[in-house]
Amino acid sequence: MGNIQEVQSISSPENSMIILQFAWGTDMDAIAIDVRESLDQVGRFLPDDASAPSLFKFDPSMMPLMSVAVGSDEHNLVELQRLGELVAQRLERVPGVASA
Repeated sequence: MGNIQEVQSISSPENSMIILQFAWGTDMDAIAIDVRESLDQVGRFLPDDASAPSLFKFDPSMMPLMSVAVGSDEHNLVELQRLGELVAQRLERVPGVASA
């Protein structure tokens, strides 16, 4: 398994998490297969009452780059909601914006 940039391990009673950070451009589908195979091999060494290891892929490109909040002392909640929806609709028209 290559392209690993960072490894973090977080443990607490009855729980452990290992975070692998890979270089940009790494084929994450192929890496997920490699990690799953490694987890399957390690699983047989865990205590009998331990849960099977889980694998979660996180894609930071799916995280919002910007969050916007609307607030006012002069407008009520309904007016603010309408304003927020109007702003969201206009932002969604901008090329490259996935959703607002």
